[in-house]
Amino acid sequence: MIKAGISLIITTYNWPKALDVVLERLLDQTLFPDEVIIADDGSTSETKELIDLWRGKLPFPIIHSWIEDDGFRAAMSRNMAIEKSKYNYIIFIDGDILIRNHFIEDHRKYRQDGYFISGSRARLSKSLTSKILNKEIKRENFFTKGVGRRLTFIRWPFYHRMFPGILNHYRKVRSCHLSVWREDLIDVDGFDESFEGWGLEDSDLVVRLMNNGVKRKNIHLLASCSHIYHEQKENDRFAENEEYLKGAIGEKYICARKGISTH
Repeated sequence: MIKAGISLIITTYNWPKALDVVLERLLDQTLFPDEVIIADDGSTSETKELIDLWRGKLPFPIIHSWIEDDGFRAAMSRNMAIEKSKYNYIIFIDGDILIRNHFIEDHRKYRQDGYFISGSRARLSKSLTSKILNKEIKRENFFTKGVGRRLTFIRWPFYHRMFPGILNHYRKVRSCHLSVWREDLIDVDGFDESFEGWGLEDSDLVVRLMNNGVKRKNIHLLASCSHIYHEQKENDRFAENEEYLKGAIGEKYICARKGISTH
């Protein structure tokens, strides 16, 4: 039975050092999620051991949703996590996103029927990322050297009330900072697992949500977070994924070609 509450889904793949810091930031939250689900795209046992350690530290359930390592299958790993979720509102972040203390509270407060929420993030330099992962710096802030797009750290609810950020296009929405009603995800059959390799599976989801009448809302100057540095992933299937996305746009697809229902 699906209950009213927040499920936080965190994607990861073989980077337990980053996931450790991501989970640590959850303790700072002014409002805790009702559960955390780790959408694991085939990590080794080191990630499982880390999650087991955190189960004793967090005041809410943490679920490890693991799929076999068979290439980059973020869409499938997220779908499996959605299936395991028990609450009616889902927040997605990646395992390289460090959330700040009002993150969950802001998503909960500004969620709205008929909308999904897209958020931005600050970017951390390679040097600053290294210091954070090695616990040399506990928390970055507006004045920390190595923070890019630092204006996203400003929390200003008044701005959002004046300019609610309603947009009618899919561009620049990323599933590393996205929240949506679980029912709306199920209605479009979740992420499309036809997308393999890095890129565009989140754009496809957003296009299909909007094709189904769900509107976009940007959460400007709220729910701030940081994206830690890593090398850009390469994708030899990007052209194929791009064709899938063009199909969703041109043919007004609503349901995924290969979605949650395939499980």
